[in-house]
Amino acid sequence: MDDELVSEDAVDVVATPYQVKDPGKTASKLAPILQMSQGDVLKALASGSPGFAYVARNVDLTAAGKIRKLHLAGITTVPDSRRVYPEGKLAAQVIGTVGTDGQGLSGLEAADNDLLDASDGEQQVVLDGLGKAIERNTIAPASDGDNIRLTIDAGIQATAEQVLGEVAQKYQPENATAIVMNPQNSQVLAMANWPTLDPSNPGSADPQALQNAATGFTYEPGSTFKAFTVAGALEDHKVTPDTPFAIPTELQVADRTITDAELHGPETLTVAQILAQSSNIGADEIGARVGAERFNHWVRKFGF
Repeated sequence: MDDELVSEDAVDVVATPYQVKDPGKTASKLAPILQMSQGDVLKALASGSPGFAYVARNVDLTAAGKIRKLHLAGITTVPDSRRVYPEGKLAAQVIGTVGTDGQGLSGLEAADNDLLDASDGEQQVVLDGLGKAIERNTIAPASDGDNIRLTIDAGIQATAEQVLGEVAQKYQPENATAIVMNPQNSQVLAMANWPTLDPSNPGSADPQALQNAATGFTYEPGSTFKAFTVAGALEDHKVTPDTPFAIPTELQVADRTITDAELHGPETLTVAQILAQSSNIGADEIGARVGAERFNHWVRKFGF
């Protein structure tokens, strides 16, 4: 993607609860800055232990500066980082989400967490009698995580998500997904899901929305596999696009009765028409002409 997904500096707001002399007054000052209710701040102050409690995680630096200026007893800030999503919800399920400690929870964030994750360094510090550092030796340097560049095109992704949103509004499905690929090199240009979610606030999302249905759900291939049946028949010179087939109303195959999506009387369709109209009966007739052994050969040749 062209727009970078990065981590920015942030802070955790922490409390030493036994040092907070007036919790109610402290909560009333923190709440508007943290965009929390006063009650939630009070609950946070009462959580953890008397010596440590998280009030808020991944707070932006502007809010952190306002909190420091209040000089509230028992309240301090600890450096941290947080993910920034320049494109908001775009490709949310593909990119995935992270937890409050930056660990990948879903999507590429989870799948490539080891690659993306930075590692802390380690230093050996020698102190004098007054506790001042007189020598520092780096045992292991800190390292940043690696970068990942996606083939997804932000413009195509946005259009795919817009179309899915319109489909969802009209037909009210449980979920919907769409994939756009470059047939010349197999690059994925868009991978969209509906419903979507706000990756900066995964806790508010429906658990189902966290999953990338485009890759995480399995379906019978159905009509999408007819292209490979036809391709095998063409490669074996069993048919041409103009080869005609008599298509009955229904076709008995072993213990199954095959019908088409729309009922019809006996008709004649060419191979091209069978594929274009996604005829179940026609595809079965083509598959029978290829034969089980060669059909198996082509399925494997195509990489399945």
